[in-house]
Amino acid sequence: MLTDALPRNTNRAGFLESDRIKTLDLPQGGRLLAITKSIESAMKAGQSAAIRRAWADFLAATSDFYELPALQADANWYG
Repeated sequence: MLTDALPRNTNRAGFLESDRIKTLDLPQGGRLLAITKSIESAMKAGQSAAIRRAWADFLAATSDFYELPALQADANWYG
């Protein structure tokens, strides 16, 4: 997997600590599984608008779970 380049000075320790994480907590209840299945189905069908909607749902669910600012995908990233 490719990641950002190692910082030279600023936050190098934080970067290295983050890079050592091998597991990630996931929300319970199957919400992400349902969303990822929607993404997969839309991709197989070639439905660009449905892919973008499902991806937006994924970003909203993950940013809510991880308590991050709302994330947005580039509108032109797929199709």
